[in-house]
Amino acid sequence: MILRFLTLIFSAFTISLGIESLSSHAQPITQPSTQISPKLAQAYVDYFGSGVRKRLFGDNKGAIADFTEAIRLKSDYAPAYLGRAGAKSALGDTQGEIADFTEVIRLKPDDGMTYYFRGSAKNLLGDKYGAIADFTEAIRLEPHFPLYYSYRGLAKQELGDKYGAIADFTEVIRLIPAHPAYQTIQAIAYTNRGVAKQELGDNKGAIADWNEAIRIKPDFAKAYFNRGLVKNESGSKQGSLTDFQRAAQLFQKQGNTEQYQNALKQIGEIEKSR
Repeated sequence: MILRFLTLIFSAFTISLGIESLSSHAQPITQPSTQISPKLAQAYVDYFGSGVRKRLFGDNKGAIADFTEAIRLKSDYAPAYLGRAGAKSALGDTQGEIADFTEVIRLKPDDGMTYYFRGSAKNLLGDKYGAIADFTEAIRLEPHFPLYYSYRGLAKQELGDKYGAIADFTEVIRLIPAHPAYQTIQAIAYTNRGVAKQELGDNKGAIADWNEAIRIKPDFAKAYFNRGLVKNESGSKQGSLTDFQRAAQLFQKQGNTEQYQNALKQIGEIEKSR
């Protein structure tokens, strides 16, 4: 939630300053031709800045009030809608969040990131088709941004479109730079694609993807866990046990108690069957 808000606020600031947003394709909002007084201009910017500060310190209701006042003073001020959407999101007002993103899209229809934000909110409400439509538009506007493909792939997977999910995860893998800074993102993409392959019955392909995820990031516990499940189903008890033991160690180290218990349960079941 914090990362999502900080990304949103960064996007708001770049729009406000008239510089490029998270994509090189984003353009600044065209300012209206009518002149406004410097005092009024400073007022809506001050309310926006106050809203950002309140949001960062957890005062979401106060932030919404300030962003709303900025919008009252300047109804086409996209950064204030973005900021208010973030505060509404923190308060669980997903419908209100969507409404604000929709207004930003009306003001700035060429920014893929806003479509991504709205798609994510729709996804939270269970509107998978609406989410996919927004992710697709984000991809059309900014085709080199892997995040959009990743979320569209997950939504497709939940709708049963495994082949479509595999295609999107493959595109994520293609777009992510081969750099240590992106190891976790790469491992997630391979793991997600492996799950989609496994759901299609391609266990060999799934294991190959999880092997690659582990090669890239040797402490990626989920890949060990998934690989252990498939090995167990195929009768490779020792290989499965080794993977579950490694997954349990990593989950425990990472503080993931629920997954740690799941791994221990798998270990116990294998040991009982031997």
